[in-house]
Amino acid sequence: MSDKYSVNVCWDDEDNCFIATCLEFPLLSAHGDTREEAILEFQLVLEMAIESFTEDHLELPKPKTTDSHSGQFRIRLPKSLHRSLAEMAEKENISLNTYVISLLSANNASQKAYAEKTNALERIVDNLTLILVSQHDTLQVHTQKLNLLESTKFQQKTPTSEWSTMPNDILFHRNFAD
Repeated sequence: MSDKYSVNVCWDDEDNCFIATCLEFPLLSAHGDTREEAILEFQLVLEMAIESFTEDHLELPKPKTTDSHSGQFRIRLPKSLHRSLAEMAEKENISLNTYVISLLSANNASQKAYAEKTNALERIVDNLTLILVSQHDTLQVHTQKLNLLESTKFQQKTPTSEWSTMPNDILFHRNFAD
């Protein structure tokens, strides 16, 4: 049964491996060093998912087939929208069908571009966050070192004790008899 489901394999730069996924089971994935390894790993994951669905008496998703989309569908819409679309198509001197296809295609392309830009921005934000955290940590370390240096200078200027503590718990003896 698992061999009827689609398997998509793509390279993932971030994980440095091939990732196998399935449209019918969007939450499943597997990775491998090669395409073949990713597919084999995914087949195991898919078989476990099918077994789990079967044991829990859940309906399995239908396998996608190449002819599952005929290129036609019916849609109900308000008369006012139908009229408006027909008027716009007439102004463009094209059929209503062609006009609606152009609108859907433009919107679909826009949605894909938006999703790609959103993903790219999320990656940039993640990278900037890592940089800021790293810089913050570095700044804290430098601030601690500066504070230690300042406290050490203060201890050297004020001989309140014959013994002073240096950074890293190193003790030294001060001779103030000179």
